[in-house]
Amino acid sequence: MVVNILDAIKNLVLSKQNILQEVNISSNRANAMGDTLEKYVQDIFANSVNCSNENEREKKINNVLSYTGNSTNPPDALIRNGAAIETKKIQSRTSQLQLNSSFPGAKLYYDNPRLKKEVRDFKKLRENEWTERDIIYAVGYISKKNKKNYLKELALIDAEAYCANKSVYLNLFNKIKAGINNIPNTVFSDTKELGRINQIDPLKRSDLRVRGMWLLKNPFETFADIYPKPSKDTAFSLVSIITKHKFDSFPNHNEFFNFANSINGLEIRDVEVQDPNNATKKISCKLITYSY
Repeated sequence: MVVNILDAIKNLVLSKQNILQEVNISSNRANAMGDTLEKYVQDIFANSVNCSNENEREKKINNVLSYTGNSTNPPDALIRNGAAIETKKIQSRTSQLQLNSSFPGAKLYYDNPRLKKEVRDFKKLRENEWTERDIIYAVGYISKKNKKNYLKELALIDAEAYCANKSVYLNLFNKIKAGINNIPNTVFSDTKELGRINQIDPLKRSDLRVRGMWLLKNPFETFADIYPKPSKDTAFSLVSIITKHKFDSFPNHNEFFNFANSINGLEIRDVEVQDPNNATKKISCKLITYSY
């Protein structure tokens, strides 16, 4: 069975671990904090949070995830034959998500020009062929105390309940790009970015790259009407929002209901959220919360 967001929530609840383990990937402190969150998110999907043996952990990761990302291209991970995962850390509960050159998206598409070649190599990844796949935004609010990184809150959000269709973002991007390329008396180069203008000064020594830097309102702020801020004495809190049609499609959703009934603090509610593609409409979702 393909692992899904419900498996990750169950693994998280049973592990009851919110101290992020240090990893040595980035030299930059802020990036390193993001690396620890990415590792944690991978572990809750692979059920390897409490693995002390690194070889055992890698085996579990490789069984569940077909791709574990890089520092510059989406996605941060691929569940084997399942959803893509985008992991973002914030150190202030009101901070926006820094998406850099990748616009928000309800789906990951095979023809996305920012995907690395290995993400499209389904044979090498031992995956089925695909043209699009779901996205899960995993957003962690991290607090540092006594030289340890504590995960205060984690949001696991079905992107269909969070982001608009790609055409909304792509159409604006293309309009801005066309406007830049229509500036008279300038020399342009083809680029995947908004623009590249060459030979700007009289001696033709300087060029200009114009990049889009996308920001996204974080889910704690976006869904504050259905997920209030936890109390100060709460050590950890989880929120997950999944479209109802997707929740009902998961083969383990009945099993998850039974699991939730056996765990104090784990709740499932029916809610409606604004349709990201039409502010006048609502979509039915499941709200899953857990705290201790």
